[in-house]
Amino acid sequence: MAKARVDATKAAVRPLDWSKLQPPVLRRHVSRSALIDLCTGAPHKLTLIRAPAGWGKSTFLADWYASARETRPFAWLALDRGDNDPVTFWTYLIEALRTQQPATGADSLPMLRVPRELGAIMAAWCPSSWWLGQPRL
Repeated sequence: MAKARVDATKAAVRPLDWSKLQPPVLRRHVSRSALIDLCTGAPHKLTLIRAPAGWGKSTFLADWYASARETRPFAWLALDRGDNDPVTFWTYLIEALRTQQPATGADSLPMLRVPRELGAIMAAWCPSSWWLGQPRL
């Protein structure tokens, strides 16, 4: 099996859409307080929110994020089809995590700008991932 190689020539020059790193602004909505209570302070390492399009997943997550009872750090990343490229995806993911810890990806983010094997980038990124052992949203 061939190793995944990342070609950053196209993705690195494309400017980031910083709005993808911000939760939606809550307007009039139905608060799902029972779900927020269930998720707030949950000891799980991962909470999966799954529902069809238009069922309020983003609104619920923004409501959960805005809850005064939730004290864990929260990094937001909205993805679309254009983020399917590995360089674009990992750049956005690292930038989302940097909203909580600016040093995240200090070594790996510059590596995404030059072609190389994805494994080398991940090896540089993982040790700097302060959040791996801590609960996150």
